[in-house]
Amino acid sequence: MNRFYDTNPWVIPAAPKHIADFFINNGERLSFKKGQVVSGPTARRKLQDYMIYNHSGIMAQCYLTHDENKPQAISLTLPGRVINYLGFIGINISKETIMCLRDTEAYILPITFLKEYVSKHESMREEIYGYIHKCIATDYDGFTLMFTCDTSIRLAYFFLALANNYNERSNDEIQCIPLKLSHAELSYVMFTSVKTIDRIMPTWKSQGVIETRADTTIINRHLLVSMISEQ
Repeated sequence: MNRFYDTNPWVIPAAPKHIADFFINNGERLSFKKGQVVSGPTARRKLQDYMIYNHSGIMAQCYLTHDENKPQAISLTLPGRVINYLGFIGINISKETIMCLRDTEAYILPITFLKEYVSKHESMREEIYGYIHKCIATDYDGFTLMFTCDTSIRLAYFFLALANNYNERSNDEIQCIPLKLSHAELSYVMFTSVKTIDRIMPTWKSQGVIETRADTTIINRHLLVSMISEQ
C-alpha cells in the first residue's frame, strides 16, 4: 500500500503484549475526558517525561500549526498503543501535544523508570526499541503522504491503514472497520478542515466507496486502491 515503509500511515502499531502488560502492571492509571490535553504546554499535568499506554479511547499526537482552520494531529492512537516514544529516545517534545479525541483510560510510566528497567532486561530493551522504530516509521510515512498527496488521496490511504489494522492486510473487496470516526476526528488526522471532509465523504458514500453505521465503517478496498493508483 505504501511507497516508503511497510506501515499503516497515521495509525501506529499495537504494542506487543509483553509491553502492554508491563504498563498495566506497573503504571499509574489515569482517566481523561474528550478534548483534554494529556501532555504539552497547556496540559494541567506535565507528562512529557512519561510514556503513555492507551488502554481505551482514542488519543492523538499533535504539533502546533498556528492555523485555526487546520488541526494538528501527527497520528491516531488507538487502544493498545504506547506514545511519547520520541521522549523516550531523547528527542525534545516540549512543543508537542497529546490530546484525547474521546474519553480515554491510560497507564503512564516515568521514562526514567522504564529506561532503568530496560537497561537490566535485554529482551525488554529490544522489544521497546523495536516497537519505537515501527512507530517512527509509521509517523514518517504519514508525514510524507501528508505533504505529497491531496486530501482525498490521504483519506484513501488512511482508511486502508485502518482496515489493515483490523483485518490483518486482507485483500477482500469489502472490509469492516469496527470504528466510526466523526468528520472532526478525520480532519484532525488528515491535517485539513472539517469542510473538506464534509465535501469528500458524501461523494464517497454515493459512489459506494464507504459506508458508515453506528460504530462501524465499511470500505470498498478495491475502489480505494484504484483511487490511489490513478493519482
